[in-house]
Amino acid sequence: MRDARFDETRVRSVRPAAPTASVTSRSHSQVMERIGEALRESFRMPGNNLFRDVERMLIADAFKYCGSNQVRTAELLGISRNVVRTLLNVMG
Repeated sequence: MRDARFDETRVRSVRPAAPTASVTSRSHSQVMERIGEALRESFRMPGNNLFRDVERMLIADAFKYCGSNQVRTAELLGISRNVVRTLLNVMG
C-alpha cells in the first residue's frame, strides 16, 4: 500500500491538477501543433545535429521543470531513470 501511495504522490507533484478531458485534449493538441511547427521550421534550416540538439533541449528543460529530480523527469517523459541519468551524463 505504501508504495502505491508514494508513486501517486510523486506523479501528482510532477503534473498540475488535470483540467477537464476536452480542455486537456485541446491544449495537448495545440501544444503538439506548436512543437510540430517549430520542428518543420528547423527542418528548413537544419544543423548537423538536429536530433541531438532537440533531445538535449528536451531532457534539460524537463530536468529543470522537475526541480533537477531524475525520477520525476523520467516519469514526465515516460522513460526510465537510468535513461535520464545516462543522457544527463552524456550531455555533461
